[in-house]
Amino acid sequence: MSDEPVWELDADPDSANWIKAGTWDLPPYLSPEFFQVIPLDQLEWFRTTLTYRSAVAKGLIYDDEWVADYLK
Repeated sequence: MSDEPVWELDADPDSANWIKAGTWDLPPYLSPEFFQVIPLDQLEWFRTTLTYRSAVAKGLIYDDEWVADYLK
């Protein structure tokens, strides 16, 4: 095995795809359409992603609920 580090793309803001960093291009969080893209059994993993964390930081998701539609 190599001693080279293994990079996980999009693991943090520094390694994120800069074009998509901080954008939300998914259906509304926890909607039926959302679960067609992110299956329920991957929801815990999804909550660790930059996409989710950015949406929380921007106020699109609050207390693990989609609130972006209410912000309009």
